[in-house]
Amino acid sequence: MDTSSSQLLSIPVQMATRFPLEAVMPALPALAPTTGLIFTFGSDTNGSGRKPASYNGCFSIRPSTGLTDNEGVVGFFPEFDMLVFFGRDVFRFSKFITVWYGDSPMLRSPTPKVRQLYPADYLPTSNPAQTSLIDSFVKGLESALQVTRIEIPFELWKTDQPDGAEHRDIAKYLDHAGIYPFYRDQYHNSADFSNEYKVKFGKPPFVHRALHWQWGSVTSAGVVRNSTDTGYLTASSMLKIWTRQPSWSCPSSRDSRTTAMRNSLTLSERPYGLLDGYATLNMSPMMRAPEVTAPLDDIPYQSIVTGREEPLPIVVSVMGPPGAFPVLSNMKRQKLSDCDTGTGLILVDLVEKGMKAASIPTKVKTGRSLH
Repeated sequence: MDTSSSQLLSIPVQMATRFPLEAVMPALPALAPTTGLIFTFGSDTNGSGRKPASYNGCFSIRPSTGLTDNEGVVGFFPEFDMLVFFGRDVFRFSKFITVWYGDSPMLRSPTPKVRQLYPADYLPTSNPAQTSLIDSFVKGLESALQVTRIEIPFELWKTDQPDGAEHRDIAKYLDHAGIYPFYRDQYHNSADFSNEYKVKFGKPPFVHRALHWQWGSVTSAGVVRNSTDTGYLTASSMLKIWTRQPSWSCPSSRDSRTTAMRNSLTLSERPYGLLDGYATLNMSPMMRAPEVTAPLDDIPYQSIVTGREEPLPIVVSVMGPPGAFPVLSNMKRQKLSDCDTGTGLILVDLVEKGMKAASIPTKVKTGRSLH
């Protein structure tokens, strides 16, 4: 499969627990309640842009890694760091993103032939209401794109053996592939700030206990001396190589893939632990692929913070092949059957078409509920 002319779909889902990196992303909490704001910007490494979009029920897009200029962005992990854009109206994203991307040399127009790849290992979820909303979106895509979902299981790894028979177990192979290098770079990239803060104020800055645990898992074990001497990044890049295997391709269209996260809406305290290498939030950074996050609706849940019933946004994410142009290069309102190879079908438009076909509003309001 050649990802240079492909279109990839995936369905990661809303997470019900919060992470320390959420604190570095004020752009989305500002957008969600403020009518006057149309778009906001932020950054994303391993989810710090996509998670707040899910929590606040807004649209976001993480472009293909390296597609935009990251000058001025305070990074944690160069291999993953990327700008991310937020908004409440998916219709308005196309023109905005086109202007922002400009004439980036990484842009390309993908083929209009498209397959919808469905992550069989992660869906459906254990929550019926959540699953129902996700499935309605998947069916909307099937209807709008006139395709049938294709289930992609991780068992394909054992068949394809992209790195040989010795590495047939994907869980063992990836293990900490997207974790240890990230933690190491995050620790060292924050060192200058921490040192300057301590000199100025006489004490180190506050660091969440989860970050202490993350950094300790690297520094105390001495596993990662730098980001390149462990083979972890090489293992991560194998995900992208794997999606070029024949099992991901067909005669009429060539596609990439992504995955989704199985998740319950039950809020519970869990011990800290390393995510495995194919954790959902690491998929697009590892594959250097674009990812659009879209809110579907909200469902009620009992909040342990407020002690009352609150609306919880249910969100899906759709991924495309690296470098895919984020908007239709010609008239974006034409039918799929009218498109040729010079008309780039892209992520934002695919999401909009799928939402409309499923009768899901493509614009969210400010306030506690989405619609």
